[in-house]
Amino acid sequence: MNAQQILAVPPTDYARLFPAADTIRAVYHDLLFAWHPDRQPDPQAAAVTAHLKMLHDEACKARDAGNWTEPNTLRLQADGRQFVFRFQRKVATPAGNLHVGLARLAVVSDAGMDDLVRHARKVAAGLPPLPRAMTSEFLPLLPGTYQPTQSAGREGYTFKMDPRAVRVRDLLDKTGGLDTVAALVDDLTDPSTKSDGNRQVRRAIDRAHSAKASPAAKTVKLADIIDNTTSIVRHDRSFARLYRSEIEMLLPLLAEGDTSLHARASAQVASAMENCR
Repeated sequence: MNAQQILAVPPTDYARLFPAADTIRAVYHDLLFAWHPDRQPDPQAAAVTAHLKMLHDEACKARDAGNWTEPNTLRLQADGRQFVFRFQRKVATPAGNLHVGLARLAVVSDAGMDDLVRHARKVAAGLPPLPRAMTSEFLPLLPGTYQPTQSAGREGYTFKMDPRAVRVRDLLDKTGGLDTVAALVDDLTDPSTKSDGNRQVRRAIDRAHSAKASPAAKTVKLADIIDNTTSIVRHDRSFARLYRSEIEMLLPLLAEGDTSLHARASAQVASAMENCR
């Protein structure tokens, strides 16, 4: 920053020069060393050092009074401990402000939302436990919940995200962005509704929709068929017969999908359905 920029910083905006409360002293000494009139030829050096001292004093007052404000930093108190969360983005939601960090999320709601938060926690606590197989596979990827923190009538909840979990940003990078994802969702969503008629009519509408889908969507559909076939045959043999007839009509329409998956799905359907006879 040049002299004009430093002198333009108002007293209440000290965080522009002192970004963290625990580094005020070190940053102040570095700035004084750079702008001391004995070292700095700028004619405004004396005014700058005086302004720096004023900003330093304001920053120290705010720190000592517990009113320190840092850009993109959230501070809450709980059980005599201070929670400090540095975030990259803040998003306003009906339930409160959502603070998004590199590896954590934090939600801060007003006191008036306490009943809603308590109800949500009660519902979550009453949910049945995951099956052991699902727990061992997926639980390590789910965010862990920290205890709530409270300060000045606000309540916050933080979630630590496991680094092994797939990040939405990474997923979008791999798939070509939101437009591509939206197109896939549209291709993979069956358009029929109960008002269209019986199951036979609805499946015909859905097949016509799948026939016009992109090759990428057809590949996902093939993977879905492979996953569903074994489960349906194992758990509902009576429905499996109807399922087979519908899939046999659908598979030719998915030929533009991945060829290896198409061959695998066709073979799996034929083989699995033999067990239903």
